[in-house]
Amino acid sequence: MAFTGKFWLVWEEQPIDMDDGQVVELKDGAVLDGRTGEPRGTFTESDQGVEIVFDLERGEQHIALLRPFTKMEQQGERYVSVVLPFDPAAASFPVTWSTVRYEAYLALRPAIEVEDDELEAEREHAEFVLFGNVPTHGAALRDGPHILEMHEENQRESSEPTLVH
Repeated sequence: MAFTGKFWLVWEEQPIDMDDGQVVELKDGAVLDGRTGEPRGTFTESDQGVEIVFDLERGEQHIALLRPFTKMEQQGERYVSVVLPFDPAAASFPVTWSTVRYEAYLALRPAIEVEDDELEAEREHAEFVLFGNVPTHGAALRDGPHILEMHEENQRESSEPTLVH
């Protein structure tokens, strides 16, 4: 695939902020800081997407999983989620943030066939205690002129007074 490019990585509803946002450059399997060019980690590519593994930060290796988009498709009377082919040239990608430890745990955990609400809540609580709030979601936006436009729009919106009724 030879995946390359500079990307802004954002968490969930985080706005683009060129002064403070996380920007990385992916090149030849290396993850570089998009501002300084310093090494930040490594990445691998597959048909399912791109897995970025950041160097240790506070004792934990963080992962950003860039994945293909999904769409809802009607099949008979039902709608099902269909995963689109991974497009390495796309302008953006859905991202799942995780950690190396959590992904290793998921790989070893037996598949859960049936789980009632109470057991699911207990399992999720135990996972939160062990691993923190993973996975979380966000986006990877390919760098370009649209990023500056988004940044400027966010700056305008943040400086506008909020109306209280």
